[in-house]
Amino acid sequence: MTTEHIRTRGEAMVAAALDKDGRTARRHSDFFVFGHHIDEGIPYWERAVEAGDVWAHYTLARYRKIRGDRDAGEALYRAVAEFDAGSAYGLGVLLREDRRNDEAAEWLRHAWEYGRHLEAKIELGKLMAAEGRPAEASAFLMSDTELGDIAVFRWSQLFDSFVEVFDRAAAALDSAEADEDGEAAVAAVRELFDLDEHFAAYPGLTTRADELYARGSVLSAEAGMYHAMFLTETGGDEEWPRARDLLLRAHEAGVAQAAALLGNKCEQRGEMAEAERAHLLAVEAGEEPPKWNLGMLCLRLGRYDEAERWFAGFGEDDKDAVGAARPDRRAPRGRSPRLRRARLPAAARTARAG
Repeated sequence: MTTEHIRTRGEAMVAAALDKDGRTARRHSDFFVFGHHIDEGIPYWERAVEAGDVWAHYTLARYRKIRGDRDAGEALYRAVAEFDAGSAYGLGVLLREDRRNDEAAEWLRHAWEYGRHLEAKIELGKLMAAEGRPAEASAFLMSDTELGDIAVFRWSQLFDSFVEVFDRAAAALDSAEADEDGEAAVAAVRELFDLDEHFAAYPGLTTRADELYARGSVLSAEAGMYHAMFLTETGGDEEWPRARDLLLRAHEAGVAQAAALLGNKCEQRGEMAEAERAHLLAVEAGEEPPKWNLGMLCLRLGRYDEAERWFAGFGEDDKDAVGAARPDRRAPRGRSPRLRRARLPAAARTARAG
């Protein structure tokens, strides 16, 4: 593509913008977008913006945002968002990414109501679900739909599935509480495992999940262990004391893996003395994998003789253990060949999957 051709198309876009011929201006704008001439197009979009072209505002806002100038992108969107659904949608998405959710919701709703911008409707539904309102999100998505609005259906079904999981768990807990049945409580909280992959995108769901896990924990120490795992995966440091107490309670009640999980979580937090105590509790309860954890922990702390004793328990036929038991006595920052430390989290995931 010659420089002269690019200049001709750019000047034509600006001229159309000055003539308030939005359709022609957009056609020339698309030449730069689909021809991957973004850098060459920016000066012309800037001039078209000065001429008041709406599509130039929207297009330049997108590229300002993509290239890291979010303030400039926001200003460009705002300039025309009131009467351009695409810019209202773009502004809503930008604000949501910046966690300014209340204002994001206003602009997304405006984009839908002003211009029936379907993606804006979907984003607003996702925002509702992220705030812990999946039923409301689904109902909103299914309201005022037309034949061409098929894209909303899968999101509505997803949010309905969240409601169904909560309803199943709540009903099962009602029954478990009536019968004071700990095993039924464990089965009830396992219903919540289906939500694990969604908590990051929809953090508002955690409030309801926490309430249900807590109900199960009252009836069963094993359910309490699952509650602790949920808290460590979705909560911040402020939830750690609750999780630790639930894991200790589960261990004291004889729940397998509770102490080992506590040891792993303490190691992840850098609390090595607490981790060692928890791994020792697990070993005392008859668990084998924590012995490897203790050996690795002793290696990292430079306590080589203790590490060798822990690894020796796996026998001479275990090549990984034999190799780990005879370190070169230099700074032991490497990992073992088979990473037995990964066994407990994997076992926990398996348990959570039933």
